[in-house]
Amino acid sequence: MTEIKITFKRNSSNKFDFKAVQNENIIFSKVYSPKESDNQHIMGEALAKTMQEWADKEIERDPEFKWHSFEEFKEWAGNVQLRKVAVKKYQSIVY
Repeated sequence: MTEIKITFKRNSSNKFDFKAVQNENIIFSKVYSPKESDNQHIMGEALAKTMQEWADKEIERDPEFKWHSFEEFKEWAGNVQLRKVAVKKYQSIVY
């Protein structure tokens, strides 16, 4: 079974590490400096949480689900519906 972990966490430099890890291999990693006064960090958290939930559902349907490249991950992560769900999650926290 594929193991996927998607996180958005504050690091010791007071920035945020976004990571997508598949079977202990980093498929994507980037450090972000969101504008906290605009709640951008909350949107990052909502997006990472939504991505994790969607990845979990993919694995539930197909235990061998995985991305074969960064490009596949990027296409999957750019799903419009996934992003709409993340925005709703963000709005429920902020508003």
